[in-house]
Amino acid sequence: MRFYRLMGSDFQILDGEKITHVPLPGPLAPGVYAHLVGGERYAAIGNSRATAEGLRYVPEEAHGLWLYDQQEGQLLTVPIKVTKEDCFTADSIMGPGNTLYFSDGNSFWRWRLGERQGEKLVRFQQAKGAPMGLGISPEGRYLSYYKYRSGNKVLHLYDLDTGEVRDTKCSIFHYHWLDETSVVYTKSSGVKALDIKTGRCTTILRGYRDILRWGSAPDILAPFEREKEVWEEMDLLGISGGRLWFSLRLCCPREAALRSGSEREPFHHGIWSSAVNGSQPRFHFECPQISSSSSGPVWTGDCLTWSDSAGAYLYDGRQLREFFGWKPLVGYPDF
Repeated sequence: MRFYRLMGSDFQILDGEKITHVPLPGPLAPGVYAHLVGGERYAAIGNSRATAEGLRYVPEEAHGLWLYDQQEGQLLTVPIKVTKEDCFTADSIMGPGNTLYFSDGNSFWRWRLGERQGEKLVRFQQAKGAPMGLGISPEGRYLSYYKYRSGNKVLHLYDLDTGEVRDTKCSIFHYHWLDETSVVYTKSSGVKALDIKTGRCTTILRGYRDILRWGSAPDILAPFEREKEVWEEMDLLGISGGRLWFSLRLCCPREAALRSGSEREPFHHGIWSSAVNGSQPRFHFECPQISSSSSGPVWTGDCLTWSDSAGAYLYDGRQLREFFGWKPLVGYPDF
């Protein structure tokens, strides 16, 4: 597990006890975002040109998107014309053939590593909402993203073969590609799958009552089984080891606690997984308390990581580790 921070124009990567220093063009704006693309090899580093309110804009050369090749120890500048309005955050992903797809906040771009210039694929009307949450299908045909509509995240697709932009009209919370034609996502209570060919949505897990029917963790969920009113939230964390990983949060009104003679209402916030068809749900551990202002959490395959203004955190179900002043350097599904 790796972490990053910015000290002036010195971008630093923490891996175990080793710190790698990557000099960036400076001075940089305070808000620098980084994540892994192309497996563990590249760290995508981006920022926006505007600094904190009342300060000047950073120089042009200190604004943009970079790739740090951790294998070769080389910093690559993504070759596109950058405007002062551009914002390079976490929306970049590696596709087949060492092709980087990314957003500047208004447009999608494509850059094949080694080429002299990036290619703009499509520009969006800002008035209709900026694209966010960039993903790519396993075989590399579709870019996926969401746009806000009436406060909801609505999943969209961009066909790289035809240039068609499609509104799936599917309201989501978090999503991941399951295969080339299926997207799995969470929305309020339940995990669902969207067939992008037919537009048909199917339910994988309807909620905690589906888990109970499988006979999973009855001691944990029993306090909720007899309640008529249960507030429930499921959040998709990722796909790892051929299983869906999700968090499950349950609580009951205060009246339920009074009926049971307890001093507090029933509450559960746990990390779970299931087969991709929703079968064999399994409880792993109770989730630690995470502030609503935190970024994440993200499931890394063996632990949970998130960050807040103080630093980054790792939790494996047994030990909570704190990395003050750092942020998690995590990857998103790419190929």
